[in-house]
Amino acid sequence: MGVGRRGRTTGGYLGRVRRRLRGAVRTHRRRPRGREFADLRDDEEVPFILYTSKGSEDIASEAISLGVTDYLAKRGGPERFVRLAHRIENVVDANRATEVVERTRKQARTTVERERARFQALIKRSPALTVLLDAEGHLEYISPSVEEVTGYEPRELRGESGFEYVHPEDRERLYREFERSIEDPDYRPTVKYRFRHADGRWVNFESRGVNRLDDPAVEGFVVNTRDVTDRERTERRLEHERHLSARMLEVAPAPTLVVDGNGKVLRANRDAAEAFEMRRSELTRSSAGDLEASVVDANGGIEPSTEYLGAVAAASGRELHGVEYEVEVPAGRLPTAMATRKITAPRLGA
Repeated sequence: MGVGRRGRTTGGYLGRVRRRLRGAVRTHRRRPRGREFADLRDDEEVPFILYTSKGSEDIASEAISLGVTDYLAKRGGPERFVRLAHRIENVVDANRATEVVERTRKQARTTVERERARFQALIKRSPALTVLLDAEGHLEYISPSVEEVTGYEPRELRGESGFEYVHPEDRERLYREFERSIEDPDYRPTVKYRFRHADGRWVNFESRGVNRLDDPAVEGFVVNTRDVTDRERTERRLEHERHLSARMLEVAPAPTLVVDGNGKVLRANRDAAEAFEMRRSELTRSSAGDLEASVVDANGGIEPSTEYLGAVAAASGRELHGVEYEVEVPAGRLPTAMATRKITAPRLGA
């Protein structure tokens, strides 16, 4: 574009225009006709201002409908260039702001997609089961691990009430915990219960729930579940062994102590408490070195029982059976047979 006369005032206007037009594309051509408007908009991201001396409302309307960013007529004196510069400056600033927003949105979308993919990968490979319930307990989301844990495919459970698969004896208790968390979102229940597997058997689950119904990003009740069937079976077996060992200790025909590798008395039967003239609760809080007990050797000599027993066990380096000696305790002398064996803590129930 150009002007015919460049006076002092006009030159000042043009200087301001040039400064404002930095970073903008400027061109001068005859007025476009018909589809030529559209041809000028090959790049929709570049703002386009139609600045013409032969414009009309019809031309302006057509230009804007074809994608022109703004329209300005060449009317007035040299100040019209300042108006043009202002218009271009505003359009360029707005376009740059839009680019920043779009770039930020794109980065955010990329981040969200990456995190979603990472989350899905973690959920898919997790041995735990994650589900999302609505306020009534219907399953809205089920992680892919559900098939491995329960035998059901996600589509079979989606929309179903999760409580329908819970053992009837556990259902009411589980639902009470769920309702309590619905009423108090800060309450996070952890519950054990039985769940019906797709093959008909009952498996033991342990679930922890978190109320996120009011969280716009979740809008659900999140439940993380683990299959604890094997753990429950092991715990029952250990409990049985603890009970059995306690019964065997009680029916032993002589004072009997169970002592760990550090000399701490773990268990004692009633006869042992009578022999040491102590309550059983006191005896099981003691260590072997604290007990009033001495070993009588073959010559009638007496030495601390812990030193004797420790020496015998250390010298053998193996399990001992049938080592006989006498022990002097507060209740008198006791003929004793010693047996040593390494027993792990789980077998003792300690």
